[in-house]
Amino acid sequence: YFHSTNKIGDSKAKFRHITKQDAAENSQIKLFQIWESEWRDKREIVKSRIAHALGKSSKIFARKCTVKSIDSRTAKDFLNTNHIQGECVASVNLGLFLDSSLVAVMTFGKPRFLKTVQWELLRYCTSQFISVVGGAAKLLSYFKRQYLPESIISYADRRWSQGDLYKKLGFTLTRVSPPGYYYFGNVGLEHRLKFQKHKLEKLLPQFDKNKTEEDNMFLNGYRKLWDCGNLVFTWRNSDTE
Repeated sequence: YFHSTNKIGDSKAKFRHITKQDAAENSQIKLFQIWESEWRDKREIVKSRIAHALGKSSKIFARKCTVKSIDSRTAKDFLNTNHIQGECVASVNLGLFLDSSLVAVMTFGKPRFLKTVQWELLRYCTSQFISVVGGAAKLLSYFKRQYLPESIISYADRRWSQGDLYKKLGFTLTRVSPPGYYYFGNVGLEHRLKFQKHKLEKLLPQFDKNKTEEDNMFLNGYRKLWDCGNLVFTWRNSDTE
């Protein structure tokens, strides 16, 4: 609530978090900005990410692991347990197994926003409090061999990441997106795409077609919460191999 907008067109709220993030990065500080709902609902995942950043996670090595395709239900369960953003709709779900234990998942699908790229790397995570050394590289190499991609795009949430893993995987930073927003209401954070203006008449108790999306949302008690934007990374087969 205290980090959201308090009036329509609140420009200070839009830049509150990205200004903080830029200042931290310029001072070589790794800053995590954690939403209240993440700490409330996904506390162990948050703790795991902090432990990983501090080098406190247990280590296993990808060379001892095996890559297998997994079904969507297995992938979704793993992501909901271990990824801060939870499950996603993907057409390719890959798992990394240590013996019979699933220790990491990477998923791919068609790009959501940029149609000039062939694939999007949607999710990657390991089991809580476990660092799989070389795990992302092993899963990505398997995907390249099996699907022969020409190009892959992926997004790093700046609240959590400075994109170091993508750089190690041979991706190139192609764009830094500006802050995006969520709506905050009685049920917590909800993605802005749910509340596009053409959908509002069916979603809100009060709706005025002559008002903007933001006006209508404020009228119904919602406020905007701005994030830090994303780092946009792209891999092309001519980049590294």
